[in-house]
Amino acid sequence: MGDGVIYPSVFFVEGQGDRIPIVPPRRKPHTRQCSPGQLVLAALVSLALVGVAVEGYYLLRLQGVLGQVPAHAAAEALAEKVIQERMLQAEKPAAHLIGSENTTKGGKALLWESTKDWAFVRGLGYEEGALVCHQPGHYYVYSVVQLRAVPEACAVTSATHRVYKTTPRYPRPLPLLQRLLAPHCGSGNHSLWAHGSALGGLVHLAPHDRLYVDVKPRHLLQVRDGTRSVFGAFML
Repeated sequence: MGDGVIYPSVFFVEGQGDRIPIVPPRRKPHTRQCSPGQLVLAALVSLALVGVAVEGYYLLRLQGVLGQVPAHAAAEALAEKVIQERMLQAEKPAAHLIGSENTTKGGKALLWESTKDWAFVRGLGYEEGALVCHQPGHYYVYSVVQLRAVPEACAVTSATHRVYKTTPRYPRPLPLLQRLLAPHCGSGNHSLWAHGSALGGLVHLAPHDRLYVDVKPRHLLQVRDGTRSVFGAFML
């Protein structure tokens, strides 16, 4: 037959023709073949799946690397911030003055050494014993003096240690920091009185404001090597 169906052979036996079972026809097995287009499509799908798998692998690795970046970035940012703050502090106005042999020879203000040994002035002016503000802001101002009296000076009943500010906006000096001392001597004629006085505080300064130190009476002040009496300020 031309339709591809194979019919079984049928034999008729006399006397049994009415009992022969009817066998259904058997179809010839048919093998399905893939077209070239289907093979190409399957190959492309396989490549796409492999690409997705590889991409997922690299994304997981990238995620792990990125998870470590914030810690390093934070450390670098912190280090950079500290360096910038240190540089900024180094550029802020500051001064440290030390006593000299001419300290008590000034007029209303004590005189200081501004360039010798460890004394320095940066970002501030120094004129006739006074520190001159150029940059407005909050400053920490300090002064330390050493007072000493011989028995002949025991008649002194009080001594003062003050830090003053003068400003173009006010006609008279303004006492910012002060301390009152009461010298006293022992019972013997050779007794000595010695006392240190330290002042320090936060003040706001405007351009052209001046700071200076005064001690009364002056003959009680001991300066010697520049370590006993100092005066300074630095911007916060």
